[in-house]
Amino acid sequence: MVRILRIGFKYGTAPVIVGSARRIRKTMLAKLYDAEADRYELRYGAEQISKVRDALELVPPRSPVLDAGCGTGILLRMLGQQSVGLDISESMLRIAGRGSRSELVLGDLERMPFRGGSFRTIYSITVVQLADNLLRAMSELARVAKDGGMIVISAHRATETAKILTSSASAAGLSVISERQPDERDLDHIVVCSARSVN
Repeated sequence: MVRILRIGFKYGTAPVIVGSARRIRKTMLAKLYDAEADRYELRYGAEQISKVRDALELVPPRSPVLDAGCGTGILLRMLGQQSVGLDISESMLRIAGRGSRSELVLGDLERMPFRGGSFRTIYSITVVQLADNLLRAMSELARVAKDGGMIVISAHRATETAKILTSSASAAGLSVISERQPDERDLDHIVVCSARSVN
């Protein structure tokens, strides 16, 4: 049985408040991915596996590891170690739980239910472009990373987010170590960052 933690999660489980555009958008996003969960890996699996391999090659995992926006758990299964997966879609998390030993958390990238400095390695693959507020999402990634922790962030090249990924990471207080622009093989713009100490 898959166990999913619902730590402070509101979207999709609480009534939608009329006039709350952010809540409505997040609820719709969760429902969209819930509806696609069973078909997701058939449609996008090969593409996602390639992105995950690239991310793991760029930054080998050091525990504790967070997959922020884990979807169906492709990265979690490839890690083969205890880790944490966060996603806004309960259906995606149910699939992620089938083949991994990871702790699964239903939650929002922009308001993660983790203490600051919790993770040494964070992967967020093709997720940040879905954020309502990119700077808030990047700041959350920085907040939950341990001092000196490594973060791999990617955004699909067809999005506006890909164009401002590096500058947004820097604005969120992350130290950008390297970046890889998309080419004919790569669909994502990828940045590798280190979390800075906050003094």
